[in-house]
Amino acid sequence: MSLRVEKLSFAYYAGHPVLCELSLEIRAGEVTGLFGPNGSGKSTLLRCLNGALRPQAGAVLHEGQNLAALSPREIAGRIAVVPQETPANTPFLAREMVMMGRFARWNFWGQETPEDHAAVQASLARVGALDLADRHFDELSGGERQRVIIARALAQETKVLLLDEPASHLDIAHQLEVFRLARALAREGRTVLLVCHDLVLAPMFTDTAVLLKAGQVFADGPPVRVFQPENLDACYGCDLRLVWPTARSACLALGDAD
Repeated sequence: MSLRVEKLSFAYYAGHPVLCELSLEIRAGEVTGLFGPNGSGKSTLLRCLNGALRPQAGAVLHEGQNLAALSPREIAGRIAVVPQETPANTPFLAREMVMMGRFARWNFWGQETPEDHAAVQASLARVGALDLADRHFDELSGGERQRVIIARALAQETKVLLLDEPASHLDIAHQLEVFRLARALAREGRTVLLVCHDLVLAPMFTDTAVLLKAGQVFADGPPVRVFQPENLDACYGCDLRLVWPTARSACLALGDAD
Protein backbone atom coordinates (compact mmCIF):
# COMPACT_ATOMS: atom_id res chain seq x y z
CA MET A 1 0.00 0.00 0.00
CA SER A 2 2.97 2.29 -0.47
CA LEU A 3 3.02 5.39 -2.64
CA ARG A 4 5.96 5.27 -5.02
CA VAL A 5 7.50 7.99 -7.16
CA GLU A 6 9.61 6.88 -10.14
CA LYS A 7 11.92 9.34 -11.90
CA LEU A 8 9.40 12.14 -11.64
CA SER A 9 10.06 15.40 -13.49
CA PHE A 10 7.81 18.43 -13.51
CA ALA A 11 8.10 22.02 -14.74
CA TYR A 12 5.52 24.81 -14.74
CA TYR A 13 7.46 26.45 -17.58
CA ALA A 14 9.66 24.86 -20.21
CA GLY A 15 13.31 25.00 -19.22
CA HIS A 16 12.56 25.67 -15.54
CA PRO A 17 12.23 22.25 -13.86
CA VAL A 18 10.88 22.11 -10.31
CA LEU A 19 11.27 18.33 -9.87
CA CYS A 20 14.12 16.50 -11.60
CA GLU A 21 13.94 12.70 -12.02
CA LEU A 22 12.91 12.34 -8.38
CA SER A 23 12.39 8.83 -7.01
CA LEU A 24 10.93 8.08 -3.60
CA GLU A 25 8.93 5.45 -1.72
CA ILE A 26 6.46 6.51 0.97
CA ARG A 27 5.76 3.34 2.90
CA ALA A 28 2.55 2.20 4.55
CA GLY A 29 2.62 2.00 8.33
CA GLU A 30 5.11 4.87 8.60
CA VAL A 31 5.08 8.62 8.95
CA THR A 32 7.30 10.15 6.29
CA GLY A 33 8.36 13.77 6.75
CA LEU A 34 9.15 15.87 3.67
CA PHE A 35 11.52 18.75 4.43
CA GLY A 36 13.47 21.34 2.51
CA PRO A 37 13.89 25.09 2.01
CA ASN A 38 11.39 27.26 0.16
CA GLY A 39 11.45 26.50 -3.55
CA SER A 40 12.84 22.98 -3.13
CA GLY A 41 9.71 21.41 -4.66
CA LYS A 42 7.81 20.14 -1.59
CA SER A 43 4.36 21.50 -2.47
CA THR A 44 4.78 20.66 -6.15
CA LEU A 45 5.67 17.08 -5.26
CA LEU A 46 2.62 16.84 -3.01
CA ARG A 47 0.38 18.06 -5.85
CA CYS A 48 1.86 15.41 -8.12
CA LEU A 49 1.25 12.79 -5.44
CA ASN A 50 -2.47 13.58 -5.29
CA GLY A 51 -2.96 13.83 -9.05
CA ALA A 52 -3.52 17.60 -9.09
CA LEU A 53 -0.48 18.01 -11.36
CA ARG A 54 0.48 15.74 -14.26
CA PRO A 55 4.28 15.25 -14.46
CA GLN A 56 6.06 15.63 -17.79
CA ALA A 57 8.04 12.44 -17.10
CA GLY A 58 8.02 9.61 -14.62
CA ALA A 59 5.10 8.27 -12.62
CA VAL A 60 3.35 8.20 -9.25
CA LEU A 61 2.18 4.70 -8.35
CA HIS A 62 -0.23 3.59 -5.64
CA GLU A 63 -0.51 -0.15 -5.12
CA GLY A 64 1.20 -0.54 -8.49
CA GLN A 65 -1.30 1.64 -10.38
CA ASN A 66 -0.25 4.82 -12.13
CA LEU A 67 -2.32 7.76 -10.88
CA ALA A 68 -2.37 9.11 -14.44
CA ALA A 69 -4.69 6.21 -15.35
CA LEU A 70 -7.19 7.00 -12.58
CA SER A 71 -10.05 9.49 -12.50
CA PRO A 72 -10.11 12.30 -9.90
CA ARG A 73 -12.88 10.43 -8.06
CA GLU A 74 -10.81 7.23 -8.00
CA ILE A 75 -7.79 9.11 -6.68
CA ALA A 76 -9.93 10.76 -3.98
CA GLY A 77 -10.99 7.28 -2.88
CA ARG A 78 -7.33 6.40 -2.32
CA ILE A 79 -5.56 9.63 -1.29
CA ALA A 80 -6.70 12.43 1.03
CA VAL A 81 -4.98 15.81 1.29
CA VAL A 82 -4.83 18.46 3.97
CA PRO A 83 -3.82 21.59 2.01
CA GLN A 84 -1.64 24.34 3.40
CA GLU A 85 -4.40 26.95 3.03
CA THR A 86 -8.19 26.77 2.73
CA PRO A 87 -10.25 29.89 1.90
CA ALA A 88 -11.87 31.15 5.09
CA ASN A 89 -14.86 32.81 3.40
CA THR A 90 -16.68 29.53 2.85
CA PRO A 91 -20.45 29.69 3.58
CA PHE A 92 -20.80 26.22 5.10
CA LEU A 93 -21.09 24.73 8.55
CA ALA A 94 -18.07 22.83 9.81
CA ARG A 95 -19.93 19.51 9.53
CA GLU A 96 -20.81 20.34 5.91
CA MET A 97 -17.15 21.00 5.17
CA VAL A 98 -16.25 17.60 6.58
CA MET A 99 -19.07 15.93 4.62
CA MET A 100 -17.39 17.14 1.41
CA GLY A 101 -14.69 14.59 2.12
CA ARG A 102 -17.25 11.85 1.45
CA PHE A 103 -17.93 12.79 -2.18
CA ALA A 104 -15.84 9.95 -3.61
CA ARG A 105 -18.10 7.49 -1.75
CA TRP A 106 -21.47 9.04 -2.62
CA ASN A 107 -23.84 7.16 -4.91
CA PHE A 108 -24.88 8.30 -8.39
CA TRP A 109 -27.41 10.78 -6.96
CA GLY A 110 -24.99 12.21 -4.40
CA GLN A 111 -27.20 11.21 -1.51
CA GLU A 112 -25.76 11.25 2.01
CA THR A 113 -26.07 7.99 3.88
CA PRO A 114 -26.06 7.08 7.59
CA GLU A 115 -22.51 5.80 6.98
CA ASP A 116 -21.50 9.24 5.71
CA HIS A 117 -22.90 10.97 8.78
CA ALA A 118 -21.21 8.45 11.08
CA ALA A 119 -17.86 9.03 9.33
CA VAL A 120 -18.25 12.81 9.71
CA GLN A 121 -19.02 12.49 13.42
CA ALA A 122 -16.11 10.12 14.01
CA SER A 123 -13.68 12.33 12.11
CA LEU A 124 -14.69 15.48 14.00
CA ALA A 125 -14.38 13.59 17.27
CA ARG A 126 -10.94 12.29 16.38
CA VAL A 127 -9.55 15.83 15.95
CA GLY A 128 -11.41 17.16 19.00
CA ALA A 129 -13.77 19.32 16.92
CA LEU A 130 -17.23 17.92 17.63
CA ASP A 131 -18.13 21.16 19.39
CA LEU A 132 -17.44 23.03 16.14
CA ALA A 133 -19.80 20.94 14.00
CA ASP A 134 -22.67 23.44 13.83
CA ARG A 135 -20.58 26.59 13.62
CA HIS A 136 -19.97 28.38 10.34
CA PHE A 137 -16.54 27.69 8.90
CA ASP A 138 -15.85 31.38 8.25
CA GLU A 139 -16.43 32.16 11.95
CA LEU A 140 -13.74 29.78 13.17
CA SER A 141 -10.20 30.68 14.13
CA GLY A 142 -7.32 29.59 11.91
CA GLY A 143 -6.51 26.69 14.21
CA GLU A 144 -10.15 25.58 14.40
CA ARG A 145 -10.47 25.68 10.63
CA GLN A 146 -7.36 23.56 10.27
CA ARG A 147 -8.79 20.89 12.59
CA VAL A 148 -11.98 20.81 10.50
CA ILE A 149 -9.95 20.38 7.29
CA ILE A 150 -8.00 17.51 8.85
CA ALA A 151 -11.35 15.95 9.83
CA ARG A 152 -12.50 16.31 6.20
CA ALA A 153 -9.45 14.34 5.05
CA LEU A 154 -10.10 11.64 7.66
CA ALA A 155 -13.73 11.37 6.52
CA GLN A 156 -12.49 10.25 3.08
CA GLU A 157 -11.34 7.02 4.76
CA THR A 158 -8.38 6.64 2.41
CA LYS A 159 -5.26 4.52 2.69
CA VAL A 160 -2.99 7.51 2.01
CA LEU A 161 -2.98 10.83 3.85
CA LEU A 162 -0.90 13.79 2.63
CA LEU A 163 -0.60 16.74 5.02
CA ASP A 164 0.90 20.02 3.81
CA GLU A 165 2.10 22.00 6.85
CA PRO A 166 -0.80 20.63 8.94
CA ALA A 167 0.31 22.30 12.17
CA SER A 168 1.08 25.75 10.74
CA HIS A 169 -1.92 27.51 12.33
CA LEU A 170 -2.01 25.52 15.56
CA ASP A 171 -0.71 26.25 19.04
CA ILE A 172 1.80 23.85 20.56
CA ALA A 173 -0.83 21.65 22.24
CA HIS A 174 -2.77 21.15 19.00
CA GLN A 175 0.45 20.68 17.02
CA LEU A 176 1.27 17.75 19.26
CA GLU A 177 -2.26 16.38 18.75
CA VAL A 178 -1.80 16.48 14.97
CA PHE A 179 1.57 14.75 15.08
CA ARG A 180 0.23 12.09 17.49
CA LEU A 181 -2.72 11.57 15.17
CA ALA A 182 -0.30 11.04 12.27
CA ARG A 183 1.51 8.40 14.34
CA ALA A 184 -1.78 6.69 15.22
CA LEU A 185 -2.89 6.59 11.58
CA ALA A 186 0.43 5.06 10.57
CA ARG A 187 0.04 2.41 13.28
CA GLU A 188 -3.30 1.54 11.69
CA GLY A 189 -1.44 0.76 8.46
CA ARG A 190 -2.02 3.99 6.54
CA THR A 191 0.57 5.75 4.42
CA VAL A 192 1.19 9.19 5.96
CA LEU A 193 3.25 12.04 4.50
CA LEU A 194 3.89 15.28 6.41
CA VAL A 195 5.24 18.29 4.51
CA CYS A 196 6.97 20.42 7.14
CA HIS A 197 9.24 23.39 7.71
CA ASP A 198 9.59 22.54 11.40
CA LEU A 199 12.96 20.87 11.97
CA VAL A 200 12.63 20.40 15.73
CA LEU A 201 9.21 19.03 16.70
CA ALA A 202 7.95 17.25 13.55
CA PRO A 203 11.02 14.99 13.04
CA MET A 204 10.42 13.40 16.44
CA PHE A 205 7.19 11.92 15.08
CA THR A 206 8.50 10.74 11.71
CA ASP A 207 9.94 7.36 10.85
CA THR A 208 11.61 8.57 7.68
CA ALA A 209 12.77 12.08 6.82
CA VAL A 210 13.21 13.15 3.20
CA LEU A 211 15.27 16.27 2.56
CA LEU A 212 14.71 17.97 -0.79
CA LYS A 213 17.06 20.33 -2.56
CA ALA A 214 16.37 21.86 -5.99
CA GLY A 215 13.73 19.29 -6.88
CA GLN A 216 15.72 16.20 -5.94
CA VAL A 217 16.09 13.99 -2.88
CA PHE A 218 19.25 15.18 -1.18
CA ALA A 219 19.03 12.77 1.78
CA ASP A 220 16.51 10.33 3.23
CA GLY A 221 16.39 7.94 6.16
CA PRO A 222 15.97 8.22 9.93
CA PRO A 223 15.69 11.90 10.97
CA VAL A 224 18.76 11.75 13.22
CA ARG A 225 20.86 10.68 10.24
CA VAL A 226 19.26 13.03 7.71
CA PHE A 227 19.51 16.20 9.78
CA GLN A 228 23.27 16.20 10.11
CA PRO A 229 24.91 19.66 10.09
CA GLU A 230 26.51 19.14 6.69
CA ASN A 231 23.14 18.23 5.11
CA LEU A 232 21.37 21.19 6.67
CA ASP A 233 24.14 23.55 5.60
CA ALA A 234 24.02 22.24 2.02
CA CYS A 235 20.23 22.57 1.77
CA TYR A 236 19.44 25.63 3.87
CA GLY A 237 22.69 27.55 3.47
CA CYS A 238 23.18 28.22 7.15
CA ASP A 239 25.02 26.64 10.03
CA LEU A 240 22.46 24.53 11.91
CA ARG A 241 23.15 21.90 14.51
CA LEU A 242 20.22 19.92 15.92
CA VAL A 243 20.73 17.75 18.98
CA TRP A 244 17.92 15.43 20.06
CA PRO A 245 17.60 12.51 22.41
CA THR A 246 16.71 9.26 20.69
CA ALA A 247 13.48 9.43 18.72
CA ARG A 248 11.66 7.16 21.17
CA SER A 249 12.77 8.98 24.32
CA ALA A 250 11.91 12.31 22.68
CA CYS A 251 8.38 11.16 21.91
CA LEU A 252 7.99 9.74 25.39
CA ALA A 253 9.03 13.10 26.82
CA LEU A 254 6.30 14.69 24.69
CA GLY A 255 3.73 12.17 25.90
CA ASP A 256 3.65 9.87 22.88
CA ALA A 257 4.12 6.19 23.70
CA ASP A 258 5.27 5.05 20.26
